[in-house]
This record gives sequence, C-alpha cells and structure tokens, in this order.
Amino acid sequence: MEHDKDGAEPVQTFEQDATTEREERVKMNLDDVVWAPCPREGYKTAKIKDIGSTDITVKYSDGSTAVFGYDDIYPIEKDLTRTVDDNCALMYLNVANLLNNSKQRYMNDKFYTYVANILVAINPYKNIKGFYDAATIKAYKGKSLGTLPPHCFAIADKSYRDMKVFNQSQSVIVSGESGAGKTENTKFMINYLVSNYGSGQTSLDSKIIEANPLLEAFGNAKTVRNNNSSRFGKFIEVHFNDKHAVDGAQFSHYLLERSRIVSQNKNERNYHIFYRLCAGAPADVKNALKLQAPGAYQYLNQGDTRLFGGQLDDPIDFVRTENAMKKIGMAKDKRMDVFKIVAAVLHLGNVEIIDGSNGGAEVTPKGIPAINAAAELLGMDATQLIESITTRATKIPGEATLVKVGQFSLIARNAIHARDALAKALYAKLFDHVCDLINKSIPAGGASFIGILDIAGFEYFENNSFEQFCINYCNEKLQQFFNKRTLKDEMELYKVEGLRTKGVDYIDNQDMIELIEKPRVGIIDVLDEEMKLPKPLDSHFAETLYNNHRKNGRFLSPRKSPVTKYKALTDSEAFILRHFAGAVCYNVNGFVDKNTDGLHDSLLQLCATAKHSILIKMFAGDAKRKTGRGKLQLKSNGSTFRTNLNILMEKLNSTGSSFIRCIKPNEKMAPQEFNGASIMSQLHSAGIPAVLELMQAGYPSRTHFSDLYGMYKKHMPAKLSKLDPKLFTRALFQALGLNTNDFTYGVSKVFFKPGKFAAFDQMMNGDPEHLREMLKKVEQWLIKARWRFYIHGVWMAIKLKKKIEYRREAATTVQAYWRGWLVRRRQKLCLELLRRSKNLVARSDELIQAASKVPKGKARDDMLKQVQNHQAQLNAAQLATKKLAREKNPHTSPQIKKIDQNIQALLAQEGKLMKSIASLSKAEQERLRKLEEERKQKEEEERQRKLEEEERKRKEEEDRRTRAVMEKQRKIEEAKRKEEELKMKKVQAQLEAEMAKDAAAETAKRQTEEQERRDRELASRLQMEQDESGTQVGLSTAPDRQKNIAKNEKGQRYDLTKWNYAQLRDFINTSSDVEMIKSCREEFARRLQAYHKWKDQNKATGQNAGTQSEVRMPDNVRAMAEQAVSQSTSSSSATINKKQRFFKVPFNPRQGGAKLGWWYAHFDGSYVKRQMELHPNKEPILLIRGRHDLEMCELSLEKTGLTSRKGAEIFPIAFDEMWERCGGKLITDWKPPPRRKQN
Repeated sequence: MEHDKDGAEPVQTFEQDATTEREERVKMNLDDVVWAPCPREGYKTAKIKDIGSTDITVKYSDGSTAVFGYDDIYPIEKDLTRTVDDNCALMYLNVANLLNNSKQRYMNDKFYTYVANILVAINPYKNIKGFYDAATIKAYKGKSLGTLPPHCFAIADKSYRDMKVFNQSQSVIVSGESGAGKTENTKFMINYLVSNYGSGQTSLDSKIIEANPLLEAFGNAKTVRNNNSSRFGKFIEVHFNDKHAVDGAQFSHYLLERSRIVSQNKNERNYHIFYRLCAGAPADVKNALKLQAPGAYQYLNQGDTRLFGGQLDDPIDFVRTENAMKKIGMAKDKRMDVFKIVAAVLHLGNVEIIDGSNGGAEVTPKGIPAINAAAELLGMDATQLIESITTRATKIPGEATLVKVGQFSLIARNAIHARDALAKALYAKLFDHVCDLINKSIPAGGASFIGILDIAGFEYFENNSFEQFCINYCNEKLQQFFNKRTLKDEMELYKVEGLRTKGVDYIDNQDMIELIEKPRVGIIDVLDEEMKLPKPLDSHFAETLYNNHRKNGRFLSPRKSPVTKYKALTDSEAFILRHFAGAVCYNVNGFVDKNTDGLHDSLLQLCATAKHSILIKMFAGDAKRKTGRGKLQLKSNGSTFRTNLNILMEKLNSTGSSFIRCIKPNEKMAPQEFNGASIMSQLHSAGIPAVLELMQAGYPSRTHFSDLYGMYKKHMPAKLSKLDPKLFTRALFQALGLNTNDFTYGVSKVFFKPGKFAAFDQMMNGDPEHLREMLKKVEQWLIKARWRFYIHGVWMAIKLKKKIEYRREAATTVQAYWRGWLVRRRQKLCLELLRRSKNLVARSDELIQAASKVPKGKARDDMLKQVQNHQAQLNAAQLATKKLAREKNPHTSPQIKKIDQNIQALLAQEGKLMKSIASLSKAEQERLRKLEEERKQKEEEERQRKLEEEERKRKEEEDRRTRAVMEKQRKIEEAKRKEEELKMKKVQAQLEAEMAKDAAAETAKRQTEEQERRDRELASRLQMEQDESGTQVGLSTAPDRQKNIAKNEKGQRYDLTKWNYAQLRDFINTSSDVEMIKSCREEFARRLQAYHKWKDQNKATGQNAGTQSEVRMPDNVRAMAEQAVSQSTSSSSATINKKQRFFKVPFNPRQGGAKLGWWYAHFDGSYVKRQMELHPNKEPILLIRGRHDLEMCELSLEKTGLTSRKGAEIFPIAFDEMWERCGGKLITDWKPPPRRKQN
C-alpha cells in the first residue's frame, strides 16, 4: 500500500497474489474428486489414486483408471449442480468447470453463458416460449451487462450503450461452426435494436427486419450439419442518427457458394428459393415459369429433393419471402423478373449435351424443351443460346465489342462447363442484385453504426474444395482478430498501464494467414498465376504449392493424414492445411475453375443484350470490359474475396468489438443432447480457454478516467468541475463503497476483476438522479479527504521542523570540530616554538640569579649584562612567535624558519653563558653543575619525549600505511568481487536466456502437440460423423492397434503373432506410428530369421538339396555375426537404432576365381534397408526392403558385428553414388501395388 499525493486514502498497487492453477492442483490429495479428460464427455469426475512427480493416476466411477499430466487435471467445484451466469464467478476458473456449468445450464434451458464480456451460446435446437418475445426485448433495454441473465439481447444493448457513451461504432462478431445458431442470433439482435431503438417509422423498421430473411431465401441452404446454413457471409450495419435512433442499414455480403447451384452432396439441398418457388408459388406463376417438382431438375435431384415442413416449411416460407420482397419495394413485375431468372437456372440444368457426330457438342432432343424454356424466361433467342453454349467465338483483337471472325465447336465436357458457368453467373448476379435492392430501399443513415458479422464457421467435410478453403481463410483472419482484441492487445495494455499479470500462451496463426495471402508465393496468388496460364491445371497448381511450401509446418502432404481415404491421394491431387481448429485436406480438383467462373464473350454479350430488364443491368458492367482473343473473363474470386475481407477487417479494427461464440451441442441437431468432447473442441477453437486463463490473472473490464469524468462533469457544481479525472474516479469509487481488491488503477484507466460487472455497470449508469446522488457522496468524500490531507500536512510540517533543527545542531558540531582541526594544523609549529621559548625565558631567570652570586667585580657586571641581553633576545623571539601565530597561514610563512633558527642559537648561547658563570665560582660551579645536570636531564627527558613522539608518529604512519594497504587490498578485492558478480550476472543472463529459449522451445512444442491434438480430434470427429452416417472409412488396413497393445507370453508390448507378412509390411510402409513400426520391424526380422534357420536345417538334412542357396550376406559377415552375438549389449543396440549407417565388405564369390566381390549394406536403424552385391563376373544385385525381404540380410546391425570391423563403415555419399551407378533409382522409385481393403 502507498499514499497518493491527492489524499490520505491508500492506493492499492496490484500484485499477483492469486495462486496459479498448477499450485491448486499440487494441493490435491489422494481420493480427492477432480475433473479428468474423457474422450466422449470432454471431462468426467474421477478420484485421485496416486500422485507422481509428473503425472496423476485417477480412477473413474466405472472402475477404470488412467494416468494424466498435472496440466490435464482440474479441481472441481463443491456443488456441481450450482450454475453461474458468468463463468468468471466460478470458484475454480478452468475449462472443465466451464464445460460442466454450460452443461447444467443447457439441460435447464439456459443456453447462454458469459465468459467475462464474451457470450457463449449453445444451440438448443428447439423453440423456448417467451425467450425472444416483445416483453423480453423490453426487459433488457438499458440494462447493464450482468444485471439480467445472459442473452444476445444483453450484448446488443451493451453495443448500443458503448456506441452512445464512447461515441464509437461497434461490431458484434458472431462465430461458430455451421449449425451453431449464428444466423438466428443475428436476426434476434437486429430485431432487438430496431424494436427498442427504432426510428418509429414502421416501414423503415420492417424493411430492416425483413431484409435478413430475404437474404436467407437466396443465400441459405440445408447441409448435413445445419438445416438453415448460411452459404455466404454478411456484415449488417444498423446505422443511428445524432439522437442515437435507428435511421438506416446497409448489408454487405461475401463469397456466395457458387458450386452449390449446380451440384450438392447427398442429404443436402440447393438454395431455399428453388424449393420455395416449386412448393409455394401459385399455379399461374408455376405455369408461367414452367415449373415442376424439385426431383425433375438436374440441379436439385443430386441431393435431397424433399419439401420440408416444420423448421423448414417451404410453402409457408415462400409466402414470407414474397412478403419481404414487397416490403423492400419490389413490385409484382419485378418479383416475377427475379423468379424468371431463378426458374431459368433450373431449366438450364436440364439441358443435356453430348458429343455429336461431327465431334462438337450438341443439345439432345430431350434437352431442347429445357433450353427453350430457359431462353424464353431470360428473353434470349434459343438458337443463339445453344450456339453460345456449344461453341466459342473469336473476335478482332483490341475491339471492345464482340465482332466475330470465326468460331469453333466445343466438346461436350467444355460445353457442360459453359452451361454450368452461365447458371452460376446468373444466380450470383441475381443475388448481388437482390442485395443492391435491399440497400437502395433502406437509407444509409448516420455515421455511427452497430455492425453484426455473420459468416460461415470453420468447415471440414469429407470432400473439401475451394469454398471451404475461402471460408476457413476468413475464419483464420477472424480468429487472429479475436486473439488480438482479447489476448494480445490485453497483455500489451496491461504492460502500458503498469499492471503486472502473467502471460497467456495461445496459438498465433499469422504464419497460416501468410501461407494463404503472402504476395507471389501465397496460395491465392499461386492460384491466380495458374489461372493465367494457357492450359491451367489443378495438378500443376498443387505441385507449385508443394515446391513453395513443402518445408512449412502448416502445409502437409495428404499421406500424413490419419484418415485412410486421404492417404491414398497424391501430392498433385490434394494438400493439407493445419488451421487453428485442426488439419483440413483440400481436394484441388476444380480449384482453378471455381476461382474464375468466367463466361465466354458470346455468353456475356448474349446476357447483356437479352430482353430482360434485370438481366441487362446485372451484366452491363461485365459487357463493357475489354477482353483478349476469345479468352475467358479472368476474374479471380479468391483475390476479390481477399480484398473484401481486408476491407472488412479494417472496418472491424476501427470499431469497438463484442463477441458471441456459438456452439453446436451435437451432430444430430437434437435438443437436450450434450456432446462434451465436441463442445470442448469448439471451445478450444474459439479461444475460450486462453480467455479464461487471462481473465483469471487480469482485469476484463476497464474504462478511461476521462470517460467517467465526462459522464459526470455536466452535473457537477462549479467547485468540482475542475477536479483531476483520476482524483474524481477515486472519490467516486469511495462513494460507491467498492472493495479495493476488486479493482486497480492504471496510468489512464481503471481496471476491474472478473465477475465485478455490477459495480462497473452501476458507475456507467447514466440516470440523472443517480448521478446527482453520487455527486453528493463524492463531495462529502472530498471534504473528508481534504481534511485528512490537511492534518497529514501539519504533522509533516512538525516532523520537518524537528528534522531541520536536529540537522542544524549536528552541522554546528561538525563545523566546530572541523575548524578546531584546521587551527591546530596551522598553529602546530608556532605552538612548539612558543613552548621552547617559554622554557628558555624561565631558565634565563635562573642564569641571572647565578650571575648575581658571582663575586662582585667587573666580571660579575659583564656576566649580568650578557645574561640580561640573552633574556631580552628570548623575549623578542617569543613576541615574534606570537605575532606570527596571529597570521592566516603561519605554517607556510618564511619567518617561522628564521624564528626557529634564532631559538636554536639562543639555546646554544645559554650553554655558553652557563659555562662562563661556572668558571667564575666553584660553589657556583657546583650549583651550575647541578643546574647543568638538571638541564641535561630535562634535555634527555625532552629527547626521550621527542623519541617517543617520533615513535608514536612512526607507528601512526605505519598504521596509516597499513590501513592504506589494507584499503587498497580491500578495493582490489572489491573490484574482483564486482567483476566476479558481473561475470555471474552474465552467466545468469546467459542461463536465463537459455531457459527462455528452452521455454520458447517448450511452448512451441506444446503448441505443436496442441495442433496435433486438434488434428487428431478433428479427424476423429470426422470419423465419428462418417460412422454415424454409415460411411466406412478406416484409419488403417492393419488389425486394430488398440487390440494389440498388450504384453504377450514373450514379454513383448505388442502382440503381433496373429499378423501375417502382408499386414506387417503394409503397416511398416504406410503408418506414422513410430513405436508400432519398430515393433512390426522386430517381429518381421524375427520371422525372417526363423524362416532362414528352418530353411538351412532342411538343406542340411537333404531337403531341397537341388536348390542353390541364396546369398543374403557374405560368409565372413556371417562368421562375424556369430562372434558378435555373444558380445552384443543392450546399450549398443540403443545407439545403433538411432542412426542411418552404411557398410562395405569384400567377399569371395561362390563361382570361384581370384577376384573379390563387394557387399554393400544400408542399415536404417537396426535392420538393413538397401543391399548391393557387386560380382566380378556378372551384373550387380540390388535389393530393397519391402520388395526383396526374403533375399536380404535378416540379422540386425548389432548381430552382424559390422560396427566393430575396422574400415567397414563408409560415408552415405559413397553408398549413394554406387547405388545410382548400378541403376538403383529404378528400384527406389518402385511403388507397391495398391492394397486390398479388408472385409
């Protein structure tokens, strides 16, 4: 906790104090109930039976046990029947509890759930009374997120309020698999926005609501996974005026599935409008359009031709479609023109075309009525239509209009392709026309809008083509947008705002997007380049992709697929892309044609000149484009879709975003059936687990200080209007009484913990009465906070005053000591001279007394004068010393040396005077002797004192030098220590870098494993769907692997005793299971050894004596093998198995002769893969594993003893050169015949 400058309230600094999920798992004990993975249910309760260092053993309720890693086991909620609206409110926030919470709610008809501000919607596959009625719509109006139970209405209202408060357009991304309920949720949200915030104009509101069902009629179809699947993407913008009322809308569409117009899979249908027109049109309309039952049309009878009631009620839906067309302003004649084009498409499909006798295509008599009907409905001449379909015209180069200079007939296959291209172009142009009519009938409206994106979810079928490729490419971009908005941007925001949270790992699919859209080498650009070739081929397109991306981890060969059907495809027939949701195999057949869907110039001109008002407008733009010499209109659907998708992503990036993740609960489209494993896979694909991890560690809700301040500023009194936004926000939170653990402050925003939306939404409530009430509380808190601040300021002032006084007193003491030391240093010599001069003056008085005792006479008088003169000189020296001491720097003055010399001279003069006085009187001499002795004693004492002083100074100097040396040594050691610390820091940094690198590698490994898990999961889901539909697609031709994972009586892990030779060899050549392949190779080698041993024994006893023994290895190698068997160890075998090794051994041919032959062997692991015998008198013998197994060396590398033979091992290049020289490439390129399917 730390104090903020604005007030006395403590401000919380965020620290990560919550335990991690792994720590929670470590706290588990034996017999605790936990969530454990389950292949069918996703997660199932189990009890812990053993806890290891890296894994946990659990026991399910049925008695079975399993072992999982710590990251696969999750703690369980105390009450499994308790449900929460927001999964962030769970006690243990993990995917297993999320799945259980969703299941409990789904079974209780609560199929909406929040994950923070993301809505998870599980399709109920039934109508729930009162769930979407007018009362519910009104109930959610203006309600904050989390106030009412989860609903798509809440997301729609949140988008509206965000648009209003933040003055920024909003987008709602509705995503999920086909059949998850995206289209229905989109319609419900549009209805909510128009009903609650509509303009009040009944016609405008009804147009917006009815436009979506009209688009569904022309763009939706029944598939095996969804009875009302959108086969196009749409972005619906509901526009608002300055008063935030609906005043318009715009509809954008993307990638209509054109191939469905001419062909459908089994149990699927064409677009709804065809069946509605056949089932619900009045009799006069049917007669005018020459319509029959759906089964009579080639474009419909390939799939399901039934007319549905109930959820898809074709007769009633036709009436709804026609009413929707009326509401957008389409008159009866305009509607009839649309129906004519729809019916003409059906008749075109019944035009039968065969190769005629002249080699060109011609229409059969059975197809003449159909083409006449189509020509009549389209306003064309039937003869010209037949000619345009069955022939191709050439034109004058450079002419914009078609001026025929010749024509040539097409073969039937090309004519059928032209017919289908015309049908697809007619319907696609009609769909564009309907969208344009809708947009023209509804005004564009204001600049602010709420956009709802509904586009086909991630798709993977048994046969995937260009349409699935484009849809999955779009979902890759949307998934990246979701990751960026919810994960990457979130972590960057936390970093900028100064919040410390742990990082979140997620699969970044940027490499997948670059693989698709990278310039020149991306899949779309390669497809466009293939389209420009004179003879574009799908196979050449696939080969080019393999040349460009064979080393890309996202791009795989179909041989690596776990599905047996895909393994049979070659690299020129298909390719696999590892999408974020799993690997999908795309069949390239039709990629080039579907990317163009071009029309010949003659067909374009025929459509542009038809006597049909709508048709002319639809093809007017295409007819104006200049074309080359009879070439197709090279319009790339892939590039167009990429451009439109990038425009859409720019629009999404410029708006605020909300997400609805739609989930498909089961494949049967049945209510109250919850497939946990399938739902878990969809949750992973939607990125929900990564969001959970981020929400657990971070703050899902936030707002700017300035935004909160702006909401309240206009209601503030003048004295509060100049507050700092951050201070105001803190005051507001204190007024609300929020728990400080539920939020934290960043640099520019305030952040909230998960599950705290009620407090956040209470602040965002814009009710004026509520605002005034809050402002009163804010004012009261500010008064209290300022008073606390003033008290705190007084205490700080008192504390500062005392601190200043204490520091002043301490400074005075330091200054006194410092000045004293400076004075003593300057006056040291002067004080010494004064002391000596005083001593001499004192002794001069004694000399005068001594001289006075000398007998009277001239000698006495002279002696007294001399002594008095000596005393006067001493006084003068003493005065000079005192005068010098009063100078500023006496120790540096030149006078001090002169005074010192003068005192030394007076000291010598004193000695002479004492001798003179002594000579004058013996008695006096005796006294003087004593005085001399005393003087000498004193001098001795003085000398001794000086010696002691010098000794003391010497010791002090030695101590100083010792201390200096020690200090120098300490500094050296300190420098060494710092250098060692620096080295240790560098080593630590290197270790941390290596650990980071290892962590990155581990993360990449986990991502690879996660991708592989998703690939397997996707393949298994596809397999389960095929099993449910009755399609038998095996994953392997060998016996079931799971039935053989058991130890047999010989201790082997895999029991392969019942497998025959063909099954073993087939599994070795086709499987990717390394462990199983190793066991199969060992079993195969064991059988070969037993076979050859039996064969040699039979020859020794006389059986097969007439047959010449096959040379599988030289005799000297066989001899070495017998010797090596007894010396081999398990450790050497482990080393051998890891290498590709090559050997060359001389041998004596059995034909005799002096020349030696050479025996080459290539060992792949423990067993030989290729073998050569170079004979001096005959052609080389080349053998390869999988084709000549019975003729090759059956011993393992360890048993041959070749590794211990000096000079036997050679380089791989030497072996490969000899192999190529002897014609080995022909043998290497040989492929085994196709395998037979087991009954």
